[in-house]
Amino acid sequence: MKVTDKDVAYVADLANLELTEEERVRMLRDLNSILEYVARLGELETDKVAPMAQVSDRYGVDESRKGASGLLTPSARMCRMACASRCRTMLR
Repeated sequence: MKVTDKDVAYVADLANLELTEEERVRMLRDLNSILEYVARLGELETDKVAPMAQVSDRYGVDESRKGASGLLTPSARMCRMACASRCRTMLR
C-alpha cells in the first residue's frame, strides 16, 4: 500500500500541520519508505521466535525526535499520526 499526496495532506490536517511543498514531498517519500520497510519485515519467518515481554518504552518519547522546544518535531508528529491511522486500517 502506497501513501499518496492526498494521504499526506489528510494526515497533516489531522496533526494540525501546515507543510510546505518541499516538506510534503519529503514526508511522502519518508512515509512510503517506512511502509516498504514494514512490508519487508512482514515477510520474515517469525513462527519460532518467542514473544518479548516488552518491545518499547510505551510511555516514553525518543529524545532525538524532540525539537528545541521539547515538543515533538512536525515530522515526528506526522509519523505518529500516520502510523496510528495505518494501524487502525490494518486491524479492520
